[in-house]
Amino acid sequence: MISKQKRQINTILIGIDAMVFILSVIFTAKILQLIIFPIFLDKIFRFPSIIFSVLFPFLILIWLYMNWREGLYDFDRLYKHRSLIISIFQAAFKTYFLFLFFVFFLKQTRALGSRMFWLFFFLDSIIFLYVAKKGTYRLLQYLLKTKEVSKRVALCGWGESAKKIAHALSNGITYYDFVGYFDENSKSGEKYLGSFNDIEAVVKKMGIDEIIIAVTHERSDIVKKIIDTCFDLHIDWKFVPDFFWAFSEETYLSRIENIPLLTIRKGDLEGLNLFFKIVLDKILAVLFIFFLSPIILVSGVLIKLSSPGPVLFKQRRVGWKGRIFELYKFRSMKVGTEDKEHKKFMEKRIKGMLTEEDKESGVYKLKSEGRVTRIGRIIRAYGIDEIPQFVNVLKGDMSIVGPRPAIPYELEWYEPWQKERLKVLPGITGLWQIRGRNVLEFDEGIKLDLKYITDWSFRLDFEIMFKTIWVLLFKRER
Repeated sequence: MISKQKRQINTILIGIDAMVFILSVIFTAKILQLIIFPIFLDKIFRFPSIIFSVLFPFLILIWLYMNWREGLYDFDRLYKHRSLIISIFQAAFKTYFLFLFFVFFLKQTRALGSRMFWLFFFLDSIIFLYVAKKGTYRLLQYLLKTKEVSKRVALCGWGESAKKIAHALSNGITYYDFVGYFDENSKSGEKYLGSFNDIEAVVKKMGIDEIIIAVTHERSDIVKKIIDTCFDLHIDWKFVPDFFWAFSEETYLSRIENIPLLTIRKGDLEGLNLFFKIVLDKILAVLFIFFLSPIILVSGVLIKLSSPGPVLFKQRRVGWKGRIFELYKFRSMKVGTEDKEHKKFMEKRIKGMLTEEDKESGVYKLKSEGRVTRIGRIIRAYGIDEIPQFVNVLKGDMSIVGPRPAIPYELEWYEPWQKERLKVLPGITGLWQIRGRNVLEFDEGIKLDLKYITDWSFRLDFEIMFKTIWVLLFKRER
């Protein structure tokens, strides 16, 4: 979607969300006043007006900020039912408790009124916001697809990137009306318009306004021909580079002697930022080891008593710039377990060759074949087996947050671009881990690692730490 259009629609969505919040407050108060407690409204708003005038706008700002933090202005979520409900619930929950925290901190509990009001408001706001989001999405989707507003667009090429664009154009909030695609290889499907040689005739016949070129770089001759055709027909065109995975949101165009250069921001994890991150890692590692010492002691004793073998499991891993180091974990498997199944599984996963049958074997098979100990299942579920890696942080081999360190043999199957994740210290946790390590495809996980490197900030590190704790406590794999 064009960024300008996205900003305009976001402005509309923010305004609607603010109205939803105000309506939720009024609706809740009226319902409780008319149906449950006739004098309830007086009790709610019986506090000095100066407090109300400050707290109420502040609460709206918290509401909008939490909606943004939960991705409710991400258009992809608006048509995903389950994702939308979860995001709305989390945004409302965090708004509710963050506001309570500030009220108690400011010692203005009198401004709260009845707790029953806030409970009803919490439920009402979820329902109202869901209805508003779905209704707004449907309305915008309808308005932007009308003939007066929409722009008819066709794709050239039908590879992975082209299919993702087609899906976004068909389902997202955009004024683009996706009519079909041209391709030399994929010549089936209701959206197939013809070969590249048919572009001129089809554009004239169907009134296509824009062409999005998504062919591979090997077909540069075809790209030039398509662009020339667009110029002849006086229609707009856009080009999708087939190495788009390397781009962050902050890709920008620069020029040297009028030659366009596509520049990619590489991130700020270097120099003083890197120095302070390492210092902070070591301080936090000491604190984590201190506060988790009872768990460390109990885990060590239980591992030793439950099965023969050492308490710690040591394994060679690949660290910063390809350096090999020894990673520490609490042993969760029986001694003598071979690594062949895991190696075979990872080769298929990295190469994108996994079948549904494979997903039931490999690393997943370890649970069913009894190679994981009883204590091992528990410490894996809560991430306790990873605690010894704070020692790796103190040694300088790892960071608390970063891409997970690879096993040396895995690098044999990496593509060159995937090795970019080795440019930073590996971490105990990262974006990949909090988004679902065993759910995402390998390429998608690597892209999250590269996104972390590009978008790094201290704030992002702390967000990942807190979300890791949340995932381990409430969303862990069983």
